[in-house]
Amino acid sequence: MQKTPTSQKKETPFDRAKVGFKNYWYPLVQANQITTRPRKIIMLGEPITITRRNGVAYAISDFCPHRGISLSLGKNYFRGTNTITCKFHGFTFDLTDGSCVAVLSDGPDSEAVGKLKARTFPLEEKKGILWIWMGAGKPVPLEDDIPHLMLRDQTVLKWRERVIYGNWRYHAQSDAGHFPTTHHDALALLSLSWHAHWKDYETEIIFDEVDGGEWLAHKHKGVAEQADYPGLGVWPPKRPWRYHLTAHGGTFPPIHGTSHQGIRMPGLLRVPHWPMDGAFHYEWYIPINEDYYRYVQVNAYFPKNIIHRAWIEFWHRVWVDPMRNGRFNQQDAAMSAGATNWEKHQGKHGPMAAYKPDAFATGFMDLCNRTARGES
Repeated sequence: MQKTPTSQKKETPFDRAKVGFKNYWYPLVQANQITTRPRKIIMLGEPITITRRNGVAYAISDFCPHRGISLSLGKNYFRGTNTITCKFHGFTFDLTDGSCVAVLSDGPDSEAVGKLKARTFPLEEKKGILWIWMGAGKPVPLEDDIPHLMLRDQTVLKWRERVIYGNWRYHAQSDAGHFPTTHHDALALLSLSWHAHWKDYETEIIFDEVDGGEWLAHKHKGVAEQADYPGLGVWPPKRPWRYHLTAHGGTFPPIHGTSHQGIRMPGLLRVPHWPMDGAFHYEWYIPINEDYYRYVQVNAYFPKNIIHRAWIEFWHRVWVDPMRNGRFNQQDAAMSAGATNWEKHQGKHGPMAAYKPDAFATGFMDLCNRTARGES
């Protein structure tokens, strides 16, 4: 007689987060990209229509609650009102709360008015970015989820995004061990005297009073510029064009009083002194579905004066954005794709804890399971 298992492994919040964690604010789109013409964006598996009325941006479910037709095909028939009308049957919705206020193909006395409702999503417009709350409950203050340095009036933000194949969690779990091998041939750092590995690597939890949030951060004791691998030889090889020593000896001087490199919920990585010295690089891995995610990068610059601002604008445009945000960071995409394909082949999500840098991947899983908002 076959025994019935008395207990099974309970799914964790991380296990369930194939399309992300909903109870957080996320960067949705650059604010200047949204006009009165509806635009569709898929966030955490949810198709959403974004549009403006009377200068204010609104987000509403892309599914018309009548028959599921895409509201991003909808019309702005009633100028001056905060409404959108489904193209197919004329169901018209108030963008402020999603309520049906008219059905054009059924006349002014339609019985459907007030009975159907489309879901709406809270938006905030700050620093040239539209931020969206994906949770079902009342949103927390925006400052709870967005790095404080990004929201300062003097901070200059630069945006870049692309769509990556793979499950978002693999990119979020990208540990320090990938850096010297994945990026060794990166043109953006061709002059860098590459290091072999970080010494005595481990992770730590940091509560950042400057930038806000609880972060899983890298910790180490400098870098090994070269290492001798028994029976194999020395790596990395020295090259005459690699004349520039590893910046800061592998450590990071503070920027406005904070310096760690790490990740926080719901999948937001911060890198100091990147893509330029004195800047912070922030990146989100925002799921479209289980197999694709939007890779959103926001660079935060802190210009000291008008001349410094002009230099930042110039260097960001001609070198930093195309070569560092673009080509350099794109090298991580192969890791997301490979790990996702491996998961499909193996039937489960990794990673294994095989060496010291894996502490970052497993640490992120623990951070998710311990702190995910609204999860249990």
